[in-house]
Amino acid sequence: MLENRKASLLLLALLLVSTLTAGAASAARDTGPVVLVDLSHGEATSGLDTLFKIMPEFQWVVLVASEDDVANLPDTVKLLAKEIWVGSLADVADMLGLVDGIIVGQPAAEFTPDEIAVLTDWFFSDSNRVKFIWLAGDSDYPAQGGNLEIAQSTINAILESLGAQLRHDYVSVEDPVNYAKKTYRVIGTVEPDEPLGFLAVGAQAVLFHGPGALAYVDENGEWRSLSEGAPEGVFRIIWTSDQAYIVEHQPSQPGAPGNLGMAYAAGDTGRFVLMAAETMLVPIEDSQVPRIILLSSETPYGGYQPMITYLYKGIPLDGPRFVRNVLLWASGVMGELKALTQLYLGVQANTDNLNQLSGKVADLNARLSQLKDAVQRTQDSIKNLQQQLEGLKQASQEVENLKAAVDELQKSLSQLNQALQQLESTVGDQDGKIGDLRNQLNQLSQQLDQLKTQVEEAKAAAEKAPSSTTAMAGAVLGLLAIILAAVALTRK
Repeated sequence: MLENRKASLLLLALLLVSTLTAGAASAARDTGPVVLVDLSHGEATSGLDTLFKIMPEFQWVVLVASEDDVANLPDTVKLLAKEIWVGSLADVADMLGLVDGIIVGQPAAEFTPDEIAVLTDWFFSDSNRVKFIWLAGDSDYPAQGGNLEIAQSTINAILESLGAQLRHDYVSVEDPVNYAKKTYRVIGTVEPDEPLGFLAVGAQAVLFHGPGALAYVDENGEWRSLSEGAPEGVFRIIWTSDQAYIVEHQPSQPGAPGNLGMAYAAGDTGRFVLMAAETMLVPIEDSQVPRIILLSSETPYGGYQPMITYLYKGIPLDGPRFVRNVLLWASGVMGELKALTQLYLGVQANTDNLNQLSGKVADLNARLSQLKDAVQRTQDSIKNLQQQLEGLKQASQEVENLKAAVDELQKSLSQLNQALQQLESTVGDQDGKIGDLRNQLNQLSQQLDQLKTQVEEAKAAAEKAPSSTTAMAGAVLGLLAIILAAVALTRK
């Protein structure tokens, strides 16, 4: 892409230089660029007078096939044309040396091989002047050329002879977004590829009444769509909307006359190219001289309704301004576009520096992004550490609480130990008292045994003596006294 842009800038610079050269040549012959309009292949004349009027810098030559065609020309065309030539391109081959540009607007008859050879020789002839050729096609609708798609096939034969990459495909394009009452009346949008942006100055919308779609051939001869990209030296200029679609009008059945699309097929949708330019640099006398091929799927003049239209179906258009921009550039005259192009070149001269700065800014942004990511990761780490620290603080508080609980437990254990010691002391005292009681019980038990003995003895004596009742009563009372004493002792 960079090499392509540099080549394009070189071409523009050469065009500016060639403007001076063309001016010197014009001064020598006292004319502006000589531009031939072909009417010798059935092309219509509508809009031709407007074309002549918007380009007063040009010396217009009209080529017709016969004297009858001269008589049928509109009066304004006869008045504005510098010359009218009669015959075929082969018939006027010797006069083409004066011609700087040729416009073929939607031919309805085929060019003969001789005519194509004449065009090719003229295009590459030894001349240090800028030369251009504008080839305008049509849709594959059979209104022109019957079912033979003559405009497309003839233009493609010329393009092939010129060694061009551009091709006009054998299809039609309709646009449901940008159109004039009917989808086949497409309103093209002027959005040129770099560095031809100045072609859109004052021109955004251009009528393409029933257009086809443009393509190119690669190094293997395969047809390719221009929608996704263009080869080196090819610049896309006018587009449909991104909702346009391909229509195939012919052939209507296999084997019928006509051709199917080569790069596109019926039903394809997207954004299609309606006009493009291909630039060449031809080595002449140690110089690189520009040659420009313009290819459009609508004609600037003639046709059902030409591109140069400024108002159609109540819709304002930029046809005259756009056609003038293209012809000013392609001829090298430049006119009012010169200052804009010089400014554009000055801007482009700084593009590399701007791109380098943009690259550095992109690197800095990438580094800044990396730094931001590192800072974010650090912040996340700090946040995690803070969370861990907070957890440690909580754990430390829990430890403190546990230590306090342990201290309380130790105090309780100490108190329990003291109580246990007191209890042990009390139990020791009680054990002493129990020992005393046991001794007393033993003494009472001995006394009871003695009393029992005495009672037994008293009973035996009572049985023998009359006063035994009294003696028995005394013994019983004594025994009761001993029992009461024992009871009292146990209650202690």
